[in-house]
Amino acid sequence: MLALRVAGFGPFRDEQTVDFEAFDDDGIFLISGRTGAGKSSILDAVCFALYGSVPRYEASDSSLRSDHCRAEDPTFVELEFSIGTERYRVHRTPKFERPKRSGSGTTTAPPTAHLDIADGDGWRGIAAKPVDVGHELASVLPLKQDQFLQVILLAQNRFQRFLLAKTEERRAVLRTLFATARFEQLESSLLARRRVLDTELEAITAAIDGHAARLAAQLGLDAPSSPAPAEWFESAVTTVDAAVSLADSLATAADAVWRTAADALTEATATRERQDRRAEALSRRTRLQSRADAVEAERRVVSRARRAALVWPHVETARAAQQRLDDAWAALARAEEQWRRDAAFGVNGDPATVDSTVVDALLETIGSARSGLDDERAVDDLTASIPGLEREVASAQSRLDESTASRESLPAVIDHLDERIVSLTAVAARLPDHRETVARLTAAIAAAHRALDGESRLATARELEVLASRRHRDTVTAFDDLLSARLSGQAVALAATLESGEPCAVCGSRDHPAPAVSDVAAVSDTALDAARLAADDERREFETASAVVAEAVRARDAAAAESGGRDLGDLESELADAEAALTTATTAADDVATCSAERTSRIDELDAVTHAIERDRLSRDAAVTVLGAATTRMIDIATRLVEHRGEFESIAARLEALELVVGRARALVSARDTVGLALSTADASNTVLGEHVAASDFDDVDDVVAARLPDAELETTEDRIRAHEGELAAALAVLDSPELQGLPIDAVHLDPLRESADAAQTERDDAFARRTAASERAAGVRQLVGDVDRERAASAGLAHEHALVRELAAVVHGDQPNTKRMRLETYVLAARLEEIIDAANGRLRTMTSARYTLELDDAKQYRNTEAGLGIAIRDEHTGRTRPTNSLSGGETFLASLALALGLAEVVTAGAGGVALDTLFVDEGFGSLDSETLEIAMSTLDGLRSGGRTIGLISHVDSMKEQIPAALRITVTAAGHSIIEEHGSRAG
Repeated sequence: MLALRVAGFGPFRDEQTVDFEAFDDDGIFLISGRTGAGKSSILDAVCFALYGSVPRYEASDSSLRSDHCRAEDPTFVELEFSIGTERYRVHRTPKFERPKRSGSGTTTAPPTAHLDIADGDGWRGIAAKPVDVGHELASVLPLKQDQFLQVILLAQNRFQRFLLAKTEERRAVLRTLFATARFEQLESSLLARRRVLDTELEAITAAIDGHAARLAAQLGLDAPSSPAPAEWFESAVTTVDAAVSLADSLATAADAVWRTAADALTEATATRERQDRRAEALSRRTRLQSRADAVEAERRVVSRARRAALVWPHVETARAAQQRLDDAWAALARAEEQWRRDAAFGVNGDPATVDSTVVDALLETIGSARSGLDDERAVDDLTASIPGLEREVASAQSRLDESTASRESLPAVIDHLDERIVSLTAVAARLPDHRETVARLTAAIAAAHRALDGESRLATARELEVLASRRHRDTVTAFDDLLSARLSGQAVALAATLESGEPCAVCGSRDHPAPAVSDVAAVSDTALDAARLAADDERREFETASAVVAEAVRARDAAAAESGGRDLGDLESELADAEAALTTATTAADDVATCSAERTSRIDELDAVTHAIERDRLSRDAAVTVLGAATTRMIDIATRLVEHRGEFESIAARLEALELVVGRARALVSARDTVGLALSTADASNTVLGEHVAASDFDDVDDVVAARLPDAELETTEDRIRAHEGELAAALAVLDSPELQGLPIDAVHLDPLRESADAAQTERDDAFARRTAASERAAGVRQLVGDVDRERAASAGLAHEHALVRELAAVVHGDQPNTKRMRLETYVLAARLEEIIDAANGRLRTMTSARYTLELDDAKQYRNTEAGLGIAIRDEHTGRTRPTNSLSGGETFLASLALALGLAEVVTAGAGGVALDTLFVDEGFGSLDSETLEIAMSTLDGLRSGGRTIGLISHVDSMKEQIPAALRITVTAAGHSIIEEHGSRAG
């Protein structure tokens, strides 16, 4: 430790400074003051600076702030210390209540901390938060807090407590100092594994016993005792195999009985089926023979119908000719009646006078009247066209009026467009300015965004620079450590060449009282070069990271300059306004083009309207002329039509009446011709029919009609005759078949045979089911026995492991066969405690003139509790060992001091052999007489000669005389304390 600054801490209100380096030449200094002045608070400040807490104030950090502080007074502890070649400075403030910056009352100020490392003539920060400082110090400091308090800060009554502690209390201290909790974890792991193996073995045994119980219940056997033997399971398999064999024999016998009964039933069933077929054929033959007379009568009817069918076409022909004759007479009567009703135009109404001459005369009259139809159609066309011509005249006049109105309104529209083009041109003229403004503001906003991104990249680059700086520092430190080790190794190498009585090659002395020794391997050139190259690589990485930071700063500043240093929100607002103005100007430019195009269109429209007026006027005059010509022609045609219509409304009506009379005349002539033809046809048909009837065996035409049958009825009757003949032939064929010959007369009875076969099948199915059940049961038993065999095989290895783990856990836990009843962790700690006692006895013998030595007491404690960590004191005056609490106060102090120093040596060696240059001992000297005090001081002086600086905290006056270098703690009249240095270089 190099220097300490405190303020507002414990009894120290004002800032106090302690320069520990000032006591390096003295090697020992005294921290004195009256009780309660704050001597131990210096050690509290050192502990708080390094570890962030003070053991005697662990309940509350707020107790660390001085009660003498005013509201505005600071509270902090700052300690400078060195480890190896590095020099560090740690600054901490505790949590405390301070006044609020605004308003009344107080608020809790959080703890702060920062850690610096010497860098040239200044300091470089490496951590700035309590948690980060804690992590950095944990990697730098060779001792944890508990080790530090046992090795460097021998606090008031703390080191005596270790001497007089009970086994459990001493185990807790040693476990913390030597980190032996892993041995307890090993013990716990072994015990847990033993419990797991106990459970697994019990589960396997229970499973096997459960299998045996279920198997015994299935087979009706007595359950075996636990654990069930393998022979019992083998006998169970033999039992089920015998049951399967018996069930198979019974099933085979039952199957043979069933097959015999089934064969008998099958044969009897076939015989009964043939008997049934024979009975059915006999019944069918009898039924068919009973209808023989009826079938013969149907054959005679069919024969007469076939003969009548030969004459029937002539009958139908004669009937058709007679029907046509009847129809012709009826048609002639109707034609005569119609002629009498519809005759006109001076034609004779007597039907007998109508012939082809009358028809020709009527046709000539029709031709004459038809010539007037063209005039009538022309009148209709003219009548239909005149309204259209009138509308065309009106439409032409309307178009002429519209064109005239358009020619009068268009000049005003063109003038309005001229005014709008002028105003829009003025707005569009600023379009380039607005575009330039938008482009400028867009570039500025992009630059502002780049500036913001640059800030982010700069922060990242700075973080990488800090990391590169730390790696560079670490590699430089590693190189310096290797270089120091190399130089130390050279001293060892030089010491190896020294010979007694020969001069040293460096100093020339022939006495060599303390040649340099080391158990550390020499540093090779390769290792040193590798460390140097690593440091150079990290230096280049650090320089690269610094260059990246510089480039990030340059890019950020350039972007900020390009944006004009203006606020991003203001730039975006101006850009919105500029874009709106640009949109307005762009719209105005587009509207100028639109209005100009519309103006040109309107001018063209004015020219077109002027030409349209002339065109519409000519169109109207032409339509008036056409309308007049059509009206004159319609009057001329109407005069001629009066002649052709006569008494009819129209020529078409007159022609319709004439055509009706012609049609009646033609019908009358045609009907008279048809009657003559039908009469001759009927006479010829009757003559042919009489000839065919006379040639047949029928009496007359009526006999033919009676014998004829419709085709469908004839076919149905013939089908019945053929079906009767086929069924009778089939029945006779069945009765003549060989398989129906020789059958028993009485019907075979199947029910007894069927009952016998069903009973045999039921017995067979039951036997098969019993065989299947026996086989399945046997398979289940074999599977279960196989599972048991596998579980036994698995448990064999498990049992072996269980025996090993159980024995090992017992030994580690301090149970039998461990005769010392000492757990593994206690055994390790006992070995450490032996080292501590050996180191302590070297000083205790000196301080007690070889009267007292400490001994490890591994005897069992009260009520057979765990042994191994006891400490006893051996008195050489009596030759007996006794408890340490039997020592007097002064003897206890000397033994405790020796034990504490021995503990410090062992802990230091366990921490890697670090050099501990500072030691503090708090109180205990007041219990010593002058001679013992002198011995204790001599022992401490021996520590000083080894290069340590020792601080003693005491209020004993004689020590003030012996130790001139001192820190005096004085209580001021205001109640707070100050620190004064005396006897040192500073003093």
